Amino acid sequence: MNFAQALRLLRESKKLTKAKVAKFLGISPTYYSAVESAKMSPFPAQKVSYHTLASVLGAPQEELELLAIVQRGKIEIDTSSLTDYALRKIFQIIKEDRDSKTIPSPMDVSS
Repeated sequence: MNFAQALRLLRESKKLTKAKVAKFLGISPTYYSAVESAKMSPFPAQKVSYHTLASVLGAPQEELELLAIVQRGKIEIDTSSLTDYALRKIFQIIKEDRDSKTIPSPMDVSS
């Protein structure tokens, strides 16, 4: 089950409309509907409180966040409280990891 499917099942089990959930979250019904139908990626944590979403839908916050991460295919990290040194170290680790992987150039691929 992906994030969008979970939203729909949970919302319907609570007999809530998309508009009602959107109102609780402080977003437009159109935006909520697009996420629930998987036309848009799951809500970024900066835009929607997963605590509120979990409370409204009666689901564990951690599970909703994990489903969102998996559907997005990436992890979001709030770096606003990190020092410049910490950010440089993170970028260094990412760069070293990327450099250690051998990714063929499109020019190297034979047809």
